[in-house]
Amino acid sequence: MSDVPEGDDLVKEAYQLREFEATLTGLGVRTDFKSWHKPRKQYIRLQQWCKEVEKLIGKLGLKEGRSLRYLGLPGEDLLDIRVLEGVCLKHDVRLRYLGFDASLTGVATNLASHEVNGKSFIDPGSIVIGDKFEKLVEAGSVANRRVQDHGTFDVINIDLCGSVTKSDASGQFPSLEAIARLCESQIRSPGHPWLLFLTTRALQDEMTPDLGSKLFSAVLQNVSRHAAFRADLANRLSLDSALVEQMAACETRLEGQHWLYAYVLALSKWLLGLMLSSDYKVAVRLLTSYSYAVSDTGSDMASLAFFFEPGPVQFTDESGLTGVRPDTAVLSAEPELALELIEAVAAIQDLDAMMELDPDLHERYIQKTITLLAPLRYGAEAYRNFALGPG
Repeated sequence: MSDVPEGDDLVKEAYQLREFEATLTGLGVRTDFKSWHKPRKQYIRLQQWCKEVEKLIGKLGLKEGRSLRYLGLPGEDLLDIRVLEGVCLKHDVRLRYLGFDASLTGVATNLASHEVNGKSFIDPGSIVIGDKFEKLVEAGSVANRRVQDHGTFDVINIDLCGSVTKSDASGQFPSLEAIARLCESQIRSPGHPWLLFLTTRALQDEMTPDLGSKLFSAVLQNVSRHAAFRADLANRLSLDSALVEQMAACETRLEGQHWLYAYVLALSKWLLGLMLSSDYKVAVRLLTSYSYAVSDTGSDMASLAFFFEPGPVQFTDESGLTGVRPDTAVLSAEPELALELIEAVAAIQDLDAMMELDPDLHERYIQKTITLLAPLRYGAEAYRNFALGPG
């Protein structure tokens, strides 16, 4: 996949080095790097998040006075918000964000939030609240009220360090519950397409027979009903019905990318089924997505981009008092959308392999990350040592 050109406005506007504010004087150089500071993560921010958001702005035809509405988990440095600056400035669009961060403490966090909210492209209604996004399912909670206040979103970015299918002590799946609630909220005010970015670990060790049977149920349903789905599943992902049944029962293990494909397909089918189950149908398509390794067991993290496209509203006046409506576009049927998901899953790119095979690409994203982190007082030399280190 081609890189964003060095001279592109998206890069020039988002990554201009700025002088440090006087408030940063004396705080010292930071070296507390985390996994999300890796060059591969900056590649995802630019090549997945920024690119798809820019396309969405075009589809929405945003005009002056209408902000791009965004929900995310920005972390203490608000990096996901910062990288969208170039996109918003390029298209003269403001960003109205709602962020969730249960660890909202410390001088660095307060300074980062203050700096970002002072930028011209930020809508004054933007806020980060000190709560987990999973709390939005609780009626009356701060998280729930904030989501209701902000209305529907154009972009939802659930950037997890762990697995979206991790269960709690009661056997429920809080992250999935929150995503389902957000999807429900989005459907209540239909009419516009929107994006969901989902970063999740794909961990076989967390699979239980209960989770497996629920997660893979939609895949098995298509396997039993649609010959084309069975054929594509075998040809594109090397998965047959017996293997899927064994995974659902936790009776077999797959290795690396093979398991990640199966897991992502199951998640994608769950989302598709969820959005087609309401009276207001919404197509779900998996866009260009990536995988990389957090542990030494191979690709176990997926950075996924989903495009949600509402179907046309159709109605007929059976009384005959009004005329026949002209034909409108029809939403693709579930079997067709499921086949598209298989193709998209098979096209997931291993980002670690990409950067290993292309040292120049790796170096460019080291430089881009240094530029991104410089205003936050992260040391350039220390960062380079971190970026070139193991993992």
